[in-house]
Amino acid sequence: MKHIIILVLLMILIPLQTSAQIDTRLDKSLTELDAIGKGSVYYLGLFKVYDAKLFAQSEMDKQNILSGEMSKCLVIEYNLSISAEDIIKGANVVLSRQHDSQTLQEQRQFIETIHQSYTDVSEGDSYALCYDAELSKTELFFNGSTVAEVNSAEFASLYFGIWLGDKEPISESLQKNLLKQLADKS
Repeated sequence: MKHIIILVLLMILIPLQTSAQIDTRLDKSLTELDAIGKGSVYYLGLFKVYDAKLFAQSEMDKQNILSGEMSKCLVIEYNLSISAEDIIKGANVVLSRQHDSQTLQEQRQFIETIHQSYTDVSEGDSYALCYDAELSKTELFFNGSTVAEVNSAEFASLYFGIWLGDKEPISESLQKNLLKQLADKS
């Protein structure tokens, strides 16, 4: 009987420790970076879809925001329910506007890793896309838990470009608000 109780306790405690470790990684990413900007995306100008916040290294400027040498984290908090299919569709539309088919094909495996990790969202859910320049690793968090990892600086530049790129980002006003506090060193 004593062994059964210990086994049950271990089964309960091990998942809690794993979840806490994952949450700690996101918290660590955010606390090591500075809050840079925030903004919102609206559908038809009426319905707030999500709020976004950008965290990055303080020495970053607008010209190197997509650099693989700079860590960054984009947190998106949803105000509406959206299907994973619509999130993926939106990402693909922007990526195809920003990049040629050869570039997208070269990054297809990494794009699919992220896209296969998306799930339907409801009001209050959040995604965080964090890039660690030291490790050249992008992590996607859903409600604080890691759901995908990609080890590629090129992928990070490409995917963060959906929101932060100069060429047709998902929303120009969001891009400007996210980057508002960064210096323009052109």
